[in-house]
Amino acid sequence: MEVVERILHHITMVGLHYIFFDDWGGNRDSHQHTHMEIAIASNYYNSNYRPTTDDEMLRVWLQEYAYWVITSAWNIQETYGDGGGGEWTLTNLDSFQAAQPEMAAIFERT
Repeated sequence: MEVVERILHHITMVGLHYIFFDDWGGNRDSHQHTHMEIAIASNYYNSNYRPTTDDEMLRVWLQEYAYWVITSAWNIQETYGDGGGGEWTLTNLDSFQAAQPEMAAIFERT
């Protein structure tokens, strides 16, 4: 999973960021950011990173969120991951789709 995580960080922060900027942009205006904030407020995403007021830390939050979203949507987090490790609670496709249907739709669309 560590290798998958590193690959997904690159794909999301470079590839998806530039190709699907409105959806996956590593900025405060993207749909990903909106849904990440919802996940934080709903206690689905509970990270101990520093505050997101710093743009560099925001990038880290977003890349981690994208990793959790994608691996949960692929249904590999529950089997091969650490079950969210206390950082993420939506560890399979069903729980992710139920809790964050709009982000699940973005994942499916892109």
